[in-house]
Amino acid sequence: MCAHKVGFDAVLLGAWADFTNAESVLDVGTGSGIIALMAAQKNSQCLVHAIELDENSFIQARENFFKSKWRERLTLIPGDFFEWKVDQKFDHIVTNPPYFINALETPVENRTTARHFTNERFAAFMLKTTEMLNPLGRFTLIIPAMHSHEILSCINHAGYYLSRKCMIYTKNEQKPERILVECRLKKCDVGENKLFIYDKTGQHSAEYRKLTSEFYLNF
Repeated sequence: MCAHKVGFDAVLLGAWADFTNAESVLDVGTGSGIIALMAAQKNSQCLVHAIELDENSFIQARENFFKSKWRERLTLIPGDFFEWKVDQKFDHIVTNPPYFINALETPVENRTTARHFTNERFAAFMLKTTEMLNPLGRFTLIIPAMHSHEILSCINHAGYYLSRKCMIYTKNEQKPERILVECRLKKCDVGENKLFIYDKTGQHSAEYRKLTSEFYLNF
């Protein structure tokens, strides 16, 4: 069973991430490969590397990549990102990270790996991404709003500067659930906005449809 299913987080991240002008993209913890595929679709020139530790997820991503018309530009790497050694630096690193920081572990082992990250491990993860990112590159991820203080602190401590942020709300009257974050290694102006998944009628909002329409057949 694949530990990473296609859901709002992955689609939001892949649709929101700005892969413009990136010649090389790295998707860390690719799961079923959806974000890597979206990067290849959005940028017709970039070469996309995707790394995945979970065996079942790797098998699913491999199958998805093979069936894709962008397969010649997709490279899938099995293994642990922390142990992966590569000389290449990337123009864009993207991840839908295991983000339940210091939360209770899930009872299923691969779901625990996919969803559970400690503060210390996340800090080490962030530091490694800075070593693999080109000086003018972008690092993009999606985080839970409830843990945003701890995560943004780790991001800042690693040496990143916030360049874009989007607060994600399910509905207008609710608190934000996710935050889309783009970072760079050099200080820059910060762009901030909000996105509501559903409108007052319970339908997908116009903004969400516009952002993701390229990837949903029914939009």
